[in-house]
Order: sequence, then C-alpha cells, then structure tokens
Amino acid sequence: MLTPIRMKHVLVQALTEDLPRVSLILAELGVFDPDDRSVAEDKFPTIPGGRYRELFNQAQARLDKIARLLGLGPLPPFHAVRVIEESELERLNSWLGDIWATGSSYEEQFRRLLDQERLVVQREESLKNFASLNVDLGLLQGDKQFLNLYVGTVPRENVRQLEEALGLAGHLLYTFLVGVETTNVIIVGPRGVQEDDLQPVLQAADFRALPVPPDLRSQPENIRREIQERRAALVRERQEIEAHLQSWAGSLRRELEDAQRTLVMAGPFVRLDNSMRSAGSLGAVTGWVPERDVTRLEETLGQRLANPFLLTVRDPLEEERSLVPTMMRRTRMFAPFQDLIRQYGIPRYGEVDPTPLFAITFVLMFGAMFGDIGQGGLIALAGWFYRAKLQRFGRFVVYLGLSSVTFGFMYGSIFGYEEIIHPLWIAPISDPSYMLTVALLWGIGFILVASLISIYNHMVTGERLKAIFGNHGMMSLFLYLSGLWGMYRMSQGYDFGTLPTILALGSLAAVFGFTWHEVKAPLGERILVAVIESMEVIMGYVSNTLSFLRVAAFSLNHMALAFAVFAIAEMMQTTGHWITVVLGNIFVLILEGGIVTIQTLRLEYYEGFARYYFGDGREYRPLELSARAAE
Repeated sequence: MLTPIRMKHVLVQALTEDLPRVSLILAELGVFDPDDRSVAEDKFPTIPGGRYRELFNQAQARLDKIARLLGLGPLPPFHAVRVIEESELERLNSWLGDIWATGSSYEEQFRRLLDQERLVVQREESLKNFASLNVDLGLLQGDKQFLNLYVGTVPRENVRQLEEALGLAGHLLYTFLVGVETTNVIIVGPRGVQEDDLQPVLQAADFRALPVPPDLRSQPENIRREIQERRAALVRERQEIEAHLQSWAGSLRRELEDAQRTLVMAGPFVRLDNSMRSAGSLGAVTGWVPERDVTRLEETLGQRLANPFLLTVRDPLEEERSLVPTMMRRTRMFAPFQDLIRQYGIPRYGEVDPTPLFAITFVLMFGAMFGDIGQGGLIALAGWFYRAKLQRFGRFVVYLGLSSVTFGFMYGSIFGYEEIIHPLWIAPISDPSYMLTVALLWGIGFILVASLISIYNHMVTGERLKAIFGNHGMMSLFLYLSGLWGMYRMSQGYDFGTLPTILALGSLAAVFGFTWHEVKAPLGERILVAVIESMEVIMGYVSNTLSFLRVAAFSLNHMALAFAVFAIAEMMQTTGHWITVVLGNIFVLILEGGIVTIQTLRLEYYEGFARYYFGDGREYRPLELSARAAE
C-alpha cells in the first residue's frame, strides 16, 4: 500500500506478420505501457508499418474533421475485435477522403454564412453611432459644394468650449449621442469662411472624425429594418443548410461508426511506434507490465497467437529506474488526495506513495485548525449535496467537514458557541500555550516521519550516500534529534548536555564533509558552499518545525473570529443579533475555511513533500483500445 505496484520489463518476440495482432492483444488487456526506447537496433533495425502509420494518421485526421462537422457521438460499442489489414485501412482512408470532399463544401457554406453574419454585426455596430439621427445618412457622406461638414466625437467636457469657438468661425455644432466620456457631434458651416482657422480649433478640442460607412445611405430606421431582414434571411439559410447536413449525416451514421471502430482497432499498432521493431520475419515489442499481470499476458498471447512467440521478463535495471512508469494504487477513499498529489508530481518508481500519509495528515490538520460542529457539518453536507458536480472532490470536502465536526466536539464549539456543550478535550482559547506545544509536537512527529521516508526513498532509488549524508538523510536526522534533545534539557533547567552536543557537532561535520566532497569548485567557493549548505540544514529543520505552530494559531484564530462576531451581535437588537451571527458564520466559513485549506496544503507541500517526495516519476499509461489511442 505504501509503495507503487511493482513493474516488470517485458520483451515480446514474434513473427513480424503477427505484430498487428500482438498490439491488439496488448491494447485489449490494457496492462502494457510501451517502452519508448528503441529495441536493440543492431538486432531489429526496422520500424515496421510505415505505410500503415501514414494511412492511419491521414484517415484519423479526416475522421476528426468529419466528426467535428457532423457532431458524431462517443465511440460506439465493439461487437468483435479484429486485426485491421493495411488494404482495409487504405480503402477506409480513400472513402473518408470522398466523404470529406462533400463535407468540406458544407464547411465552406458555413464559413461564407459566418462572414456575412459578421458583416451584418459590423453594420449594426456602425449604425449605433448614428441611430439617434433622423436624417438620411447619405447626406452626411462626401464633400459638399457650399458646406463644411464634420461628423465625429469630442470629450464631453470640451463640447461647450468647442461650440463657442466654432461660433466665432461661423460654424454650428449639433450633438446627437451623448456618452459617458464622449459626445457625438455634427459641425456645419460655410465653405471657405475662416476655414483655415477651423482645424487648430478642432485639434485643441480633441475632435475625432467619425466616418459614415458607405453602406449606410438611408434613414437609420430603414437601415435597422434592412439589417433585421438580412439577419432573418441568414438564419433561414443556415437552418436549410443544417437540415441538409443532418439528413446527409444520418445516411452515413452507421458507416462512420464502423470507421471509428476500425481506426480504434488500428490505433494500438500505430501507437507502439518506436517500441516495436523488426528484422526480416522476426519482430519485437518492449514495454512495462505490472508484475501481477505478467502471467495473464503470457497466457493470453499463448491462446490468441497461432505462431510461436517468446516472452522475456526481467526486473528493472538500476540505471533505468527513472524510466520505469509508476502505477499508483487507486482506491476510492484516497482518489481525491491522489489528484492533489498529481498536481505536485508523480512518484518516482520505487519511492513511497505519499497518498495515505498525505490524506490522514491533511484531514487531521484541517480539522484541528477549523474545529466546529456546525460549520464542519455544513461543509460535509455541501460536499455530499454537490457530489455529482464535484465528482471525486465531493468525498474530499466531506472528509474535511467530518474532521471539522470531530474537532468541534473536542473543542466544544457549535457555530462559534462554546457554552452549549462541554469540550471532550480542550477549548483552544482557554490555554494557548498548551495548544502551541501540541502543534509543535505534531510538527516534530511529522518531520521525523517525513525524514524517515526520505531516507528510505533515497536508499531504494540507489542514492545511498544522500540517504546517509544528504540534507534529509540520516546525519541530518541525527542533528535534528540531538538538537531536540538538547533543547528539551534546557527547557527542564539543565544545560544543553555533552552527549547531545557531541552528536550534533558530529552530524553537522558529516553533512559538511559530504557537501565538501560533492562540490567541485575552487577552495574558497567550496568552503562557502559547504558552510551555507550545512547552515541551511539547521535553519530548514528549525523553520519547518516552527511552521506547524500555525496549526495552533489558526485554531485560536477561529475562536477569536467567533468572539468578534458575537461581540458585534451583542450590540444589535434581536433581529440584528441573529442576522449578524448568521452572516458572521458564513464569513468565517468561507474566508477562514479557504485560508485553512490553503495553509494545510502549504504544510503538506513545503514541509512534507519538499523533504521526502521526488515527484519526478513517469505516469503509467497502458496501451488501450480508445478513440484517441494513437495520440
């Protein structure tokens, strides 16, 4: 449960003609993750199926375009799985080409309609600037023999000054659309009368010309009616084309479903790609299979291959451990936590699966920081009520709510009220020092477990020196424990102690020596790096431990916010009192609930994962029969 499922490297050697059937068997079983490294090229120099792969990719691209156009549904069920020959794939590709030739004509019609609909929208947008004018817009276009005519916009604060200045120039200003910041205006005056003085006035008022589009040559109301009629005509035309398209699609539905099935069955052979090679009549496929499924794989190949084959199975080599895919153990209970872990990274093959530790500590810390029976109950009910929408995260929310309820009983808190029930453990606000001590001890325990996991992970991945002398190795752990020992003695009134001092200095010297050995640099830089790395180990343990004080701090903060809400409520009348209590609880539930979730996740990521979790593994992705198997 604490480590990913053990994997085996398998090599399937079979006749080249059987490779399509082998790939289909592997996809049906759904347990074979192809090894992207090439099979030994000296023994198997050829990648078979080049023409097959080319036909498949072209056919799949055509089917994807047809599916988008016709709105094909999900993959239909299989009645029987069979090997797809290259000749059948070639016929299918040709048929899909003919279908797309017709489909592309529909796509072109839709594209033409879309362009025309955009023109209608643009014309409508242009009309908005002149909609309030009750004149033929054609009169505002072009130069006039006896008039200067300007149409444009002016900032609202400049309209009065511009109107006065234009009056001196013998021009009139009319406003026809007043906006928040600008005003649309028409300026009219005799041509040639003080015209040279007009342009500086317009520039000073920040006048912006507003051209009248050539297609607006009528009364605005008439243009609006034309736009509506054109839009209705385009809607009717689109409906007619869509009706013809759906009728055509209905006649092809069964053939297209068969095409989908055919490409799905052909996909595994294509996806194997570089993990499948051949030498004449002999072919080979390599990949990774869970140890528990190796026997089933061998039996299935034996039952369904008529010709002989050879299955070679071995454990992963030390140097290829980073290439081994990780198959995490999926459980319904831990599924939402695994999704959060994946946001950080996939476990490296062989390292401890952090899911159980992450799930338990996350739920406990959230409850400890947000302990309230009423508010926790609401969280749990929300997770249950919205479980369909939240999917796996619905259970995650329910877990957090139940943890909050549990700690609410331990703290004796119901919607912030602490006098209704007696706490089973302690009311945090009654003894802050005790709560801080408990949080500190929790943090020490968390870090000790994380350090032990880190040591194990480095050992199983072959990094033995780091497991002993690294930043989170045995020597660092001895340094931490000896420091805790000495600090405990001092808290009891004694000195730091000779033995804790010797252990601490010895561990620190070991860490310093390892860093000195690892750093390849000039003497001065080497000393500086070793000192900084050693100090970082000390400061890291100190800061990581103190970070867990926030568990107690937020439990106290939760109570303090409740007191603040009740203090405000006490100043209100009866109705106002209860409104304040309700709104205050909602505020605490949303604001502090979100903050506590973030803080808990931060503790897990930065104080936990950063210490023991590599998270740089490769996810197990088995070959499967699916609509996108070839991607």
